Amino acid sequence: MNSIHRVRVILKVNRYSTPSAPATAHAVSNGMGADLARFPAPAPPLATLEAQIQTVDAAEQLAATRAKGAAAARNVQREILVGMLETERSYVQTLCDTSPEQAVAIIEAAGMAVATAPVHNDPILKVTGGNQSGTVALDANATILAGRSGKKAFFNWQWTTDGGNVFNNAPSTPQAKTMIANLTPLTMVGFRVSITDRSGPGEWSQVVTVLVH
Repeated sequence: MNSIHRVRVILKVNRYSTPSAPATAHAVSNGMGADLARFPAPAPPLATLEAQIQTVDAAEQLAATRAKGAAAARNVQREILVGMLETERSYVQTLCDTSPEQAVAIIEAAGMAVATAPVHNDPILKVTGGNQSGTVALDANATILAGRSGKKAFFNWQWTTDGGNVFNNAPSTPQAKTMIANLTPLTMVGFRVSITDRSGPGEWSQVVTVLVH
């Protein structure tokens, strides 16, 4: 049984620390700017990001004078910069999802960090053969996926026959189990699960690939 890992991008930035945000933004701007072939269309453009870094630096200098309202104005500009960094992170995540085999190199080149996958003793998703040919049973670990929120959740299911390039949606369920039918026997099919609760859709699990019987 094989797994396809989705490498996730994170930003090591303290949104409440003025020194942290510009430092992270500089690392991102310098990293992408040094490899424009890999990052052809940063969003926002690097010039815009650099301009906002300068704005935050200027606002921090003014706040140091303790001028009335200067600290609040600096905080607003810092939040704008952090928002730009989040947009850049989404851009890099898209590049990683498009070229998963190069994901780690892309993230490091962008001055960002690779998320550490949590370690679970029990699998998030179990896939077993069904009673009929071309049928599989999916059993998700509800405690890992939904237990963290304690809220009612729906389980979303997807499957792929081409190694994760294209995913097919199966109906969502209120239970952590479902059946997928009409699959082609003797083919390798990958499955994954996510939940949707009051906070919105969650991250997809790793893909579990099995030979359908």
